[in-house]
Amino acid sequence: MIQSEFTAFQWLKEQGYKESEIVKNRHGSPDFICTDKRFEVKKTFGNTLVFSPQQVQTLKPDDVIIVVDEGKVTHTFPWKDRKTSPFKVNVFHTEKTSQIKILLPVHKLVMEVRDLLRVLMKRPDLDQSEALEIALTKVIEDFKMDLATTLRVPNSKKRVSGKPRGGKRFG
Repeated sequence: MIQSEFTAFQWLKEQGYKESEIVKNRHGSPDFICTDKRFEVKKTFGNTLVFSPQQVQTLKPDDVIIVVDEGKVTHTFPWKDRKTSPFKVNVFHTEKTSQIKILLPVHKLVMEVRDLLRVLMKRPDLDQSEALEIALTKVIEDFKMDLATTLRVPNSKKRVSGKPRGGKRFG
């Protein structure tokens, strides 16, 4: 269970559901199925909630969306009221040109840095700061390459204005 789901689980218990009445759906939407309602948990991205096409097809009008922000349940609303909710509802598609590829989750970047650091810290020739610099540089470069591919930018190193960058360049 991810953090936002755990927060929603605790909130459901606070609403009077017994732990035995809350079933975690591990294979799709909604996230929780209770005795009288179904709940989908969403973390906010600014003022946006992101759903997959499969979630949109699976959710029923009376399913309740639980919105979690900064470790707290901030809003709930029935799926049927999504157009009048205070949030913009985005449905992402997995094509390369989709904007969701740009919104690479921060936790994925953190996990990549962590995994790379674990490998680099085993090298006796590197201290912690050198290992961290190498890991961050690698992950940032990979992200730039992924972003350039996603946006189909022919030369991602060229500035849009055509003017060269000032200052010291690394690498």
